Amino acid sequence: MAKKFSVSKLYTWALVLLPLVSIYGISEINLDFGTLALLLLLPFVINEQGKIVLEKRIVFPWLLYAIYIVISLYFPTIFGKETYLTNGSMYVRAFKNILYIFILILSTSRGIINKDYFVQIYLKITKICTYYIFIQAALYYTIRFNLPGYINIMLVAEGYGERLDVTSFSLFRPTSLFYEPAHFFEYVVIGVIIYLFRYKETPKNDIFNAIFLALGIVLSTSGMGILTIAGIFGFWLLQQLSRTKFIRVRKEIFFLTVIGLIAVAFFLQSGFGQSVLSRLFDTGTNYSALDGRTEIYERIFSFDTGRVLLGSGYGNVLEHYFYPSWAFSLWCLGIIGSSVIVILYLLAYFQSRVTIAKIIVLVNFMLCFVSTLFMGKNLLLYFLFVYILSRADEEQYE
Repeated sequence: MAKKFSVSKLYTWALVLLPLVSIYGISEINLDFGTLALLLLLPFVINEQGKIVLEKRIVFPWLLYAIYIVISLYFPTIFGKETYLTNGSMYVRAFKNILYIFILILSTSRGIINKDYFVQIYLKITKICTYYIFIQAALYYTIRFNLPGYINIMLVAEGYGERLDVTSFSLFRPTSLFYEPAHFFEYVVIGVIIYLFRYKETPKNDIFNAIFLALGIVLSTSGMGILTIAGIFGFWLLQQLSRTKFIRVRKEIFFLTVIGLIAVAFFLQSGFGQSVLSRLFDTGTNYSALDGRTEIYERIFSFDTGRVLLGSGYGNVLEHYFYPSWAFSLWCLGIIGSSVIVILYLLAYFQSRVTIAKIIVLVNFMLCFVSTLFMGKNLLLYFLFVYILSRADEEQYE
């Protein structure tokens, strides 16, 4: 007997593939194919379910955040503040972010997504992306062939079409199937967390898979990624040691610790490692990747008091700056709007029944100081994992 076609499963695939598919689209109207697929499938998923059961604990805080976004659009007019973009551009940015909030709320409704299927598909895609980055690295370091991670056809960010020769500061930086190495890391790091923390007793196969994904992140040369996975593995090792009461130290943990220390030593001494650290902290031009992610905060706190408190209006930002999520929120929504976001994080953390969801919340919160994980598609993917995994059984997801 043939299996019944499930729109819900197709929708799950669309969610998991969103960060990869969304690099393509119609640049003239800034519409990516990943978001378009979700919007086309969502009505059919709702129809298949018959009814939508929204969770109040999710709806209310996100609704409050969306309302503040809308109110902030009028701040430049009400308070006579300068605008850096047209009203139309600000409205489009706000609409897109609210759209992802809307998709998040509906996608976390009971019955829309099967947790196990969602995680299973995601982990498969992370492995494919990691295999691809291994192939990219192998081809480059053996025959100097630069295998691109995307094709220069219908790119939403057209400027990336000119950057298919992926080099930065004489350092080869493979991107897997994404625009940037950092984008690969931001997508795959959830997989590292799942493999290490989904069971109280981490199976050897899960440890191997976590190491495999972590090596892919190292190959990407993402400094932010390397530091993050080092912290995650360090926390996991401490957690494993605490469960042995520091008396019965497992051979596996001791072995991994020794190997890890040796690997770090070799990495720091290698030319590859020196290049990564140089890019992260000092490029030889007195300007590092870290500078690029932090200089905007100095400008924000030079604003007048009213603007620091309320913000400049959602999306009303200067061009040619890199805005990590917290910088973007402080600039656009001020301390008040950013406080609403902090409440979202606190609720997500304390309402999560399982450790794995809490870790994802913490990692996302910290990375938002140097990345854009509380914007658009990233916001949707990360909080979708948090809310879906929060419902897991204690035996399976710790």
